[in-house]
Amino acid sequence: LKHVKFEATHPKIIKASNTPEQSFDAPVEEFLLKKIRVEEPISFTPQNTTIAFVYDGDGKFMAGGKSIHLKKGEAALMLGSKEIKAEANAPLILYTVSTPV
Repeated sequence: LKHVKFEATHPKIIKASNTPEQSFDAPVEEFLLKKIRVEEPISFTPQNTTIAFVYDGDGKFMAGGKSIHLKKGEAALMLGSKEIKAEANAPLILYTVSTPV
């Protein structure tokens, strides 16, 4: 068992923006969190293996001749260096987690 030390801290409030893509600072180097808003078809190429979580909406993701439909609450593993095309059926908010390059 490890001991936990409880100390009062002041949380860092993360402010959202209305830009199509927003990166969030994390207290560790090995973690990159992004919020991507998809309203019109977009394409992006993750640099590393990435987990994508659909926070709201639904859409289709295509890569390498294959496609998958994801809706709110679902996630997908996206391999790095592969172009991903995304189309939203309804306004789509997607969070991605990966390691920065």
